[in-house]
Amino acid sequence: MNTKITRINTQIEELQSRLREAETHLEHLAITRKTVTALADRLPAQISAADRPEHPDYPRILTVFNEATRPLRARESPRLEWRLDSM
Repeated sequence: MNTKITRINTQIEELQSRLREAETHLEHLAITRKTVTALADRLPAQISAADRPEHPDYPRILTVFNEATRPLRARESPRLEWRLDSM
C-alpha cells in the first residue's frame, strides 16, 4: 500500500511539473502573439513593388503563405521546393 501511495505521489509531482511547464509555454505564446500583432500593425497595408525582394521565388512563397489554411513548415510544402544550386 505504501509503495502505491508513493507511486501516486510521484505521478502527481510529475504532472504538476508538466502543468507548470505548459503554463509557462502558454504565457510565452501569449507574449509572442502580442509582439507579432504589434509588429504587424506597424506594417504598411500594401508593399510597393519597389520594396519587394527581386528573387524569382518571392511571389511563389507569398502565394503559399496567402493560401495557407493552417500553420506551415517549408518542408511540408512541395510548392516551396527548389534546388539549392539555383540560388
